Amino acid sequence: MKKAIILVSFGTSNKDVYEKTLGKLVADIVQAFSEYDFYEVYTSKFIVKKLSDLNIKTLTLPEVFKQLAEAKYSEVFIQPTHISAGEEYDNKILKEANAWAGSFSRLLVGEPLVYSKNDCINLIEAIKKIFSLEDGEQLVLMGHGSPHRHNICYENIQEVIDDFNLPWHVGVLENDTPDFEAVAGRLEKYNATNILLAPLLLTAGNHADNDMTGTSNSWEQRLIKLGYQVRIDKRGLAEFSAIRQLYLDKLSNMLY
Repeated sequence: MKKAIILVSFGTSNKDVYEKTLGKLVADIVQAFSEYDFYEVYTSKFIVKKLSDLNIKTLTLPEVFKQLAEAKYSEVFIQPTHISAGEEYDNKILKEANAWAGSFSRLLVGEPLVYSKNDCINLIEAIKKIFSLEDGEQLVLMGHGSPHRHNICYENIQEVIDDFNLPWHVGVLENDTPDFEAVAGRLEKYNATNILLAPLLLTAGNHADNDMTGTSNSWEQRLIKLGYQVRIDKRGLAEFSAIRQLYLDKLSNMLY
């Protein structure tokens, strides 16, 4: 019986970012689940084309499904690396999986990183191991958000953070809430003065360099203009073993 794991990501075209983040997650999965054949795909057409222009071939999810069906695989397990169940998860993973479900005896799609309240708790416990706040410092986590519909994932994360009484604040980039203004309002309410600004993003490439920092309209510069002292950590979440373990746990729960 032939079995395969497909790791599905939005993707990155930055080799250095990949090696620090998704590359490490791939290595962890291959080592932990060596009895399964492994495939990696990207859902971003822009990134797939950009890599193709660099003569780097990446498979799409339909291409992998076609290969596996032709090779008579019986069981296929799809693990998304997406933080939340947003547009990519709904329209590019679930939809495609449903179209190919009849080609295999078993085809399962795993959950994104944050799908339940317990996932919020697990994420927060992992982040505690990553960031060490200095005296008087508060943490601002900048996520991506879901522009196609309101995504309550980030509000749920913030709710659990508040339950834990942590000086952490979550906001998103896209046209969704909680946005930068919501984060600024929380910082004022919490009498913040010093901020550690970090990405709530798996790879944190372009968004960390241009939206979180770098440009005059970045979150860093906007916070500085509001009078805060800002310290930056641009590392993507997948750089940390505590976060990668959460994905391994998701896969293990699905497989076994």
